Amino acid sequence: MRFKRKLYACALLAAAAIPAADALATGYIWTGAGITMKTNTSLLAMASGLALGIHALKPRLRWPTLLLGAFVTAVAGLTLLQHLLQVDFGIDNLIYTEGPDSPVTLSPNRMGLPASTCFTVLGVSLCLLASRWRGRRVAVVTALLVFALGMLSITGHWYHAEAIYTVPQYTAIAAQTAVLLVVLSVGVITGFPELEPARTIFADDAAGALVRRMLPFLVGVPLVLGWLRLEGQRRGLYDSAFGTALRTWVEVAILAGLTWWSIRAIRRREALQIRS
Repeated sequence: MRFKRKLYACALLAAAAIPAADALATGYIWTGAGITMKTNTSLLAMASGLALGIHALKPRLRWPTLLLGAFVTAVAGLTLLQHLLQVDFGIDNLIYTEGPDSPVTLSPNRMGLPASTCFTVLGVSLCLLASRWRGRRVAVVTALLVFALGMLSITGHWYHAEAIYTVPQYTAIAAQTAVLLVVLSVGVITGFPELEPARTIFADDAAGALVRRMLPFLVGVPLVLGWLRLEGQRRGLYDSAFGTALRTWVEVAILAGLTWWSIRAIRRREALQIRS
């Protein structure tokens, strides 16, 4: 268990701190699909990754996670207020000053409304992770919402969805920021092993085995099939209606096969348990 905790902590720090540090060191150069990752976004990603890493290594040491979570909440919350109130608190260009010609940016070096909202929620979730309040399970729900928004943005970038660039104030979020949000939200979710969905995912029983076996395919297969369906239509291989029908039945066939494969694996597991 200790080894798993250390591995989990190192993965979080590597996933969040290393790319974010690169973006922070170069100002805002690290871009994805024309949308830049802002300096404060990098800083908050590093602080969140550090908070989760400390919690994984030293779960009883609560104050660093609480302070880092409060810092993330404060900076992201102030940025969110800047968007909502149309004001400038001067926190966007403290470390690096961005030029006015950055693509899909309304205010120089200011993280967008979606990113500031997500980091505000993540900051609160980190504070709840370090608290002993009974209602701390709310952090899992909010982390799941951040995960969903991050995955939606990643999918939109992958599929070249034009809606991402339509209204920068409400839809623009850099691809690398979305990846970090997904990683950090997963870190918060797994930080509550006694609550769902982490409780079932890590359970040493038939349900846990089924979830661990199915989850990568349940997430990956629809995403890959969606990309293939769009590419086929863009290349003129079929129209929208036929592409949708084809994708639907391919999904049904693949998921049905995965279900039977998982059922057979569970039966073998139960048979071994009975013999032992």
